[in-house]
Amino acid sequence: MLTIPISIGGLTFSHPVHIIQDLHYLFILGVDFLNKNKANIDFASQQLILPDEYQASHRVCLLSPVEGHARAATSVLIPQHSETNVLVNISNIKNSANVLLEPNTSLRYSKHLTTSHCLVHVEDCKAMYRILNPTHSAIQLHGR
Repeated sequence: MLTIPISIGGLTFSHPVHIIQDLHYLFILGVDFLNKNKANIDFASQQLILPDEYQASHRVCLLSPVEGHARAATSVLIPQHSETNVLVNISNIKNSANVLLEPNTSLRYSKHLTTSHCLVHVEDCKAMYRILNPTHSAIQLHGR
């Protein structure tokens, strides 16, 4: 663990971090950081609000909901009892954007696969998405 300065929206915070090699995300803020720095997530306005050392609130991140779809870019076989990173095509998202992918219930019911909320970086309308196959059989996803 290493303590480093973290700059967000013009504010700088000192916080211990874990460095993980080959992580798909540049940086993940955990609940420990949000609690320690008295962060507030305003779901109504979809903003992350952080106070400075004088307790003045700063809106540092605006979340913009955009509906789109993530579909397997190529056919992929997901082995039984495994997690697999799948390259997906993302619709309705501009390039070089960070987006939150939400679980797809149709995968759960039609293929018995599980996904979760996942923050991904989209490049050339593509991103990596982690899919869990808890079944006793390999499952084929067909690419588009």
